[in-house]
Amino acid sequence: MNTLHLKYIIEVEKTGSISKAAENLYMNQPQLSKAIRELEESVGISIFKRSSKGVVPTTVGAEFIMDAKGIIAQLKRMETMYNPKKSEMVTLDVASSRCEYISDAFSLFLKKIKNESKEKITFRETNTMRAIKNVATGENNLGIIKYNAAYEQYFTQMLEERELQYETLWEYDELIAVSAKSKLAKLSLVEESHLEGMTQILFGDNIMHYGRSARSVKSARETDNMHHIFVYEREGMKSALLGDECAYARITPPPKGYYDENKITIIPFKSDDSKYKDVIFYRKDYKKSETDSLFIETLKDVIATL
Repeated sequence: MNTLHLKYIIEVEKTGSISKAAENLYMNQPQLSKAIRELEESVGISIFKRSSKGVVPTTVGAEFIMDAKGIIAQLKRMETMYNPKKSEMVTLDVASSRCEYISDAFSLFLKKIKNESKEKITFRETNTMRAIKNVATGENNLGIIKYNAAYEQYFTQMLEERELQYETLWEYDELIAVSAKSKLAKLSLVEESHLEGMTQILFGDNIMHYGRSARSVKSARETDNMHHIFVYEREGMKSALLGDECAYARITPPPKGYYDENKITIIPFKSDDSKYKDVIFYRKDYKKSETDSLFIETLKDVIATL
C-alpha cells in the first residue's frame, strides 16, 4: 500500500466513477482499476461495489476511505510544517454553510491578503453535514455551520464525537425574506400564522438540517400538501423570491445592501424556533495558522456590523 493508492480511492469515492476519477487523475481507467484491485488484495477487503448510482464504497470500504483521508490530511500538514517554501504560502481551506455574511467576510479577507505573492485558497459552500464530514476527514481545515439553538446538544455532541474543536461565532434570530410585492412586505413583524399557505424556499441538499427546515424538507418529499421550492445556490434563492410573490425564505441577517430593498424585503420573525447559532470548528489536532486567525477575525468584524 502507498499514498498514491489512497489518493486514488479518495478520488473514486468523490466522483462515484472510476472513469471520471481516472480522468481527474490523468491516468487510464484500466490502470486505475488495477491499482484499486491491488490495494483491495493487500488490505484484504472490498473497498467498492457497483450500484445503480455508479461506484460506491462498501460499508468497510467507507471506513477505510475515511481513514485514508485522515492519513493524507496528516501528510499534507507535515509537508507544510517542514517545507519552508510551502510554509511561506498563504493558505485557507474552509467548508461553510451558505450564508451571505460569510461570503462577504471571505471577500474582505481576500482584499486583505491581495499583496501576498503565493496563496492557495479553498472556500467551499456546502450543507451542514457535509461541512462537518469534510473537516473531520481532513478535506477542509475549518468549518462553519449554523443550527437551531434548540438542537445545540445534538450538534455539539456530533462535533465532539468527531474530535472537533468549536467556538461560537454569534447567536441571532432568523429573518424572513420576501418579494417587495409580497402581501407580507408591509408587515413590521412576521409570525408563524402569516406563513400559512405560502411557499418556503429551502436548500435542497440540506436534508439532514436542523430544526424546522429538516421537518419541512422531509414532509415536502412525502406529501403534496406542502409548498416548497428547493434551490442549491444562494443566488437561486434570490431568483425564487423575485419569481414567486407567495414565497419566503428564512435567512441569517445579511450584510447591508446584499438584497435590493426595492425588490426583496427583509422582516423580523417571531417564532419559537427562530433562534440560531453559528459556530466555527476544526480538528483538535489542527493548529490554526495566522491566515486562519485573520479570516476568523474578519468574520467577527463583519458580524459586528450586522
